[in-house]
Amino acid sequence: MRAPTPDLLLDAPLSALCQRGLVDPIQRRSRLIACILDPKGLGTGLLCGADGWIVTNKHVAPNAGPFRVILADGRNVAGVGVHQSPHFDLAIVKIAIDTPDYFDLTQDVSDDFGVGTEVWAIGHPRGCRFSVSRGIVSNPYRLIDDEYFVQSDAAINPGNSGGPLLDARGHLVGIVSMMAANAQGLGFAVPAEVVADYVKQVRRLVSSQVVHVPTALLAEAQEKQHGTAGTARDGIEQLVATGRAEVENLEEEELGGSMKLRRGKTQVDVRWDDGVLVARSRITALGPHEAADARLLYEVLELNSLPDLGGAAFGIRDGGIEVSMRRGVDRLTAVDAFALVDRVLELASTWSERVARMVLERTQRAFVPSDAYAAPSPYGAPPAPPAGPYAPPPYAPPGAPAAPYAPPPYAPPGAPYAAPPGTPPYAPPPGAPYAPPPGTPPYAAPPGAPPYAPAPPPGAPPYAPPPTDGGLSTGKPVFPQPRAPVFGGAIPDWPPPGDPSKK
Repeated sequence: MRAPTPDLLLDAPLSALCQRGLVDPIQRRSRLIACILDPKGLGTGLLCGADGWIVTNKHVAPNAGPFRVILADGRNVAGVGVHQSPHFDLAIVKIAIDTPDYFDLTQDVSDDFGVGTEVWAIGHPRGCRFSVSRGIVSNPYRLIDDEYFVQSDAAINPGNSGGPLLDARGHLVGIVSMMAANAQGLGFAVPAEVVADYVKQVRRLVSSQVVHVPTALLAEAQEKQHGTAGTARDGIEQLVATGRAEVENLEEEELGGSMKLRRGKTQVDVRWDDGVLVARSRITALGPHEAADARLLYEVLELNSLPDLGGAAFGIRDGGIEVSMRRGVDRLTAVDAFALVDRVLELASTWSERVARMVLERTQRAFVPSDAYAAPSPYGAPPAPPAGPYAPPPYAPPGAPAAPYAPPPYAPPGAPYAAPPGTPPYAPPPGAPYAPPPGTPPYAAPPGAPPYAPAPPPGAPPYAPPPTDGGLSTGKPVFPQPRAPVFGGAIPDWPPPGDPSKK
């Protein structure tokens, strides 16, 4: 069986892909989330209807908006707030396009999870769009401020709010709502049953015209996004019409597009999407050694301090040095778009040779030794002079002027030291402690001399060696000891029987 291509997977309905087993549940659910942005930050939402309904947190969409919504397929659309729950951290956002693929809250809601159930959280943590983290359910009924939440240890960060918490089958366990500050592994989600009931209730309120969708605000926001993208495209088309560039490739999208322009040998990639107009041109390519050279990167960044760049910037990207400019499409006129692209074309053509020369010089300095910068001799390096015989340097008394340096003559290893002729005998400086000259043998007493003994202090009695006759000369034992009882308790007589001192 032929493996499905990515285009086939993107074009096929999700239900058909699930039946054929070509997409796992978590991967296919990741195509049903959206990124919701406003001037204060971003959050996550879950597509819950074919008419462009998105369920998210109330703190993500606290009012009618409008909001900027980015879908998983890259489409950038406008959205408005429809309803905010007064009891739960839930809200509904409506976008201006239909979404045939959505999460069915009437069927794909899990109610059999418990402690230890494996779950996945999908969202945009810290702006890292469409990220997935995994964990388990720590407590399915955590009570916080009289509301029940599903507690899990899946990684939750700012930006995950409003995203789905799914089980292994892809069924909804809850909508991520918050995390514990100054803690790890403590995330909380609104239970899936509460989410499904809330969406059903809001649809009932809209159908009964109790709640009205702000369609006028939605149309105005959508027209504004279409208009700014069209303005950027008009400016680029005027640049081409004046003959200052030629179009090589054009890719149109619903709310954006890209274009490749050429002026002579200079090529510029222009893209207007995601609320930003970007024009960039590669000046020169870099090898692996140049791309890893920190000094070269510093020199490239130093170019950005030049006053004649007009808002452009040099940088290293995808193995090359490029110059680029970017502008937000809000309040962007066709003249601004014209000038931006024309400026990048001009800088790329005038700086390409200069930057390439800078890279070449930096590469040569990195690989040529420092002594190679001296002018080479046409006759080669001079030969080294032969070494002469070794001789110790002559002695110079303290304070004498230094003699000119001469290499010492060679002496074979182990040869005795001999002072040069005419060298005066060594004399230590006044007050220096005596030290025998080098080579003096250690002192040895003459044969037959008595061993050395220190002199006794004044008034001390003459030395007499202890008796060695067992006490016969003194009548006392050599080692008197106090009489002590023995094991039987009897005190022995002293001296003991047979001692010669009793005679």
